[in-house]
Amino acid sequence: MKKSELRQLIKEEIKDIMNTKDDGASGYGEVMRKLTDKMTGGRIPDLSIKNTMRPKEIHVTFTERGRYYKITADGKDIKDGAFGIGVEKAEKYLKSITGMEEIDLLYVNDDMLDEITENLKNKGIKFTWDDSMSVD
Repeated sequence: MKKSELRQLIKEEIKDIMNTKDDGASGYGEVMRKLTDKMTGGRIPDLSIKNTMRPKEIHVTFTERGRYYKITADGKDIKDGAFGIGVEKAEKYLKSITGMEEIDLLYVNDDMLDEITENLKNKGIKFTWDDSMSVD
């Protein structure tokens, strides 16, 4: 697809979204969120940092081994609105980048973390994790 065709497609989609009365879209952020969902089929979670699909580094923090706390990309919290994304969206995000079908951050184990690390390493993305929020 040529750049000009893509621009035209985006303009048409934005126009359609802006003309929809009952979709709850208000403001630029909502319009872009709806546009992203429409163009990607909802595969990409709503993330509020730039280049989240091609970060250089992804880091997951656990409260204790196996309990998800937060995820960051390139040192910035990945957020959904004002709050960090929950475990389901974090899993969806990692699945969309890795292409892995199964990622479970609630009951994570070292083997899964190693698999994510290797998968992302092959894509040129550094993946790290820690349980620095542990209360042990």
